[in-house]
Amino acid sequence: MSQLTQESYLVVGGGTTTGAAIVRLLLQQSGARVSIFEAYPLHPRVAAQFGDHVHVYVEDLFAPKAVADAIRSCQATCIIHTGTLTVPEQARVCHPDSPPSQADYKLAIKKVNEEHRRVSMEGTQNLISVAHDTGVKKLVYVGYADAFFNGKELQHLREEDAKYPAKPWLAVMGPRLEGERLVLAANGVNSLTTAVIRPASVFGGTHLDYILLRTAQTTPGFTSVSFDNDKAIVDRTFVDNVAHAVLLAAARLDPIHPNHQATAGHTFFVSDDDARPFWSFHGALWGAVNQCAAPKMTSFSASKALRSEWKKDLSDKLHRRPDEENYRKMCMVFTTRTYDISRAREVLGYAPIVSHNEGIRRTAEAWLEVQLQLCKNAGQDNQPPPPYTRSDSTKIPYVGF
Repeated sequence: MSQLTQESYLVVGGGTTTGAAIVRLLLQQSGARVSIFEAYPLHPRVAAQFGDHVHVYVEDLFAPKAVADAIRSCQATCIIHTGTLTVPEQARVCHPDSPPSQADYKLAIKKVNEEHRRVSMEGTQNLISVAHDTGVKKLVYVGYADAFFNGKELQHLREEDAKYPAKPWLAVMGPRLEGERLVLAANGVNSLTTAVIRPASVFGGTHLDYILLRTAQTTPGFTSVSFDNDKAIVDRTFVDNVAHAVLLAAARLDPIHPNHQATAGHTFFVSDDDARPFWSFHGALWGAVNQCAAPKMTSFSASKALRSEWKKDLSDKLHRRPDEENYRKMCMVFTTRTYDISRAREVLGYAPIVSHNEGIRRTAEAWLEVQLQLCKNAGQDNQPPPPYTRSDSTKIPYVGF
């Protein structure tokens, strides 16, 4: 665990799953002062995790004066930027008062992606400008490892070989890459030092985890499906491990730290260091929910699935419908994506603080708590979760890039 004291941290996006994990870990540090910058008030279940130990600024990230006032008010010495802010549609999925519908899931993915775009680009630029003006010394940004996917296998991709693509594989990845570039370019300007953490696919109570589990709940057999014998191997990162890496980077941005020069202006891939077949994750997570072994997988042809998605994209283009990038999304889930975390190990001293299996267990536990709350809300404390409508039982697209 990193040792951070006598610092004041402003966590931008502290109400998101990643942001909340960062705040929880910061609160365990002796002497650390923690504040949150958000676009909306924290959901009561998120706020309850922090008690009275955190001040929340609900302001406009795109208004320089609002950001500057928050930084000066909390006397921030370090800004941690999650790259996004909470949106109500996301809370509707992660903290539902009644079972969300398929429309709720699709709207959540759309709104989260829109917020990523705005916050990662305009929001990041504004945040950097205000940080320069207010004398903030440290900024850590949470990027996205899979943004470097280029349609080909990424096997133990090293930082040195991670080149910014001329065109992002998916449109939603562009803003995250641009945000990362802005943060790195700001290093060393007006005494601001910066670093970027690049986690592989993040899980641990995200809206995508809950959409996946609801799909498993309403679609029998979903978690036993794989393609091409599950040959695609991927890295994932439990949210607490992301938070741990962020805190390690923040500590090493201190000028007196021996690894300061190796941290400032640099990027760091992180993961659970436990790469596994892509499709097996679904079965393992659903098995943890039901406290049983993961189901036996049934494999289908990836090439047939890709042809089907290509036809959908072509139809959308011909009918001038929004480009859903279905083919490109499926290419990602059928392709190996693993990352070399040796730089994070050597410079940050990073190692996962939560194992991949434990992360799956905690995610399942959090999901079950949501289901219990739904039962209580429906007055069915001792009965199964509320029934779903026929429209909810259709397969839900959980790949929410």
